Amino acid sequence: MTRNTLTAALLSLTLASCVTMRVYQLPLSPAEGQAMVPALIAACQGQGLEAFRGPNGAVANLEDGVMLSWQDSANHDDFILVMSLPDKVPEPEAQARFEKAKARADQLWNVAVASRQVMMPPPTVVVMP
Repeated sequence: MTRNTLTAALLSLTLASCVTMRVYQLPLSPAEGQAMVPALIAACQGQGLEAFRGPNGAVANLEDGVMLSWQDSANHDDFILVMSLPDKVPEPEAQARFEKAKARADQLWNVAVASRQVMMPPPTVVVMP
C-alpha cells in the first residue's frame, strides 16, 4: 500500500469508528487552506512531529497521540481542522487533551502563517511618471 492509500484508510477508519473527535471550521476557503498545507507540514516537522500530506490536506500526530488533520470539509465548501483521540479516554481527560491539542494546533498554524509571510515576495510597486 502506498502512504496515501494507507493514510486514507486510517483516516476513514478513524472517522468511522467511535473515536472521540472535534471539528473546527477555519476562516479559509478550501483553495486557501490547501495553499497552507506545505507550510503546516513544515511547521509540524520543524517541531519534531510526524507530519505528512494526506489525501485531503496536512496530517500530524502529536506526542500524546492526538491526530490533527487540516483538510477540506466533506462538501468541499470549507477548510477544517479535525482533531481525534486514538483511543477511548474518560470525558474529563478527553476534554483536557482536546484543549491542549487545540492550543498546539493554533501554535502550529501561527508558525505556518508566519513562514508563508516570509516566503511571499513583496508586492510589485509600479510608479507611473
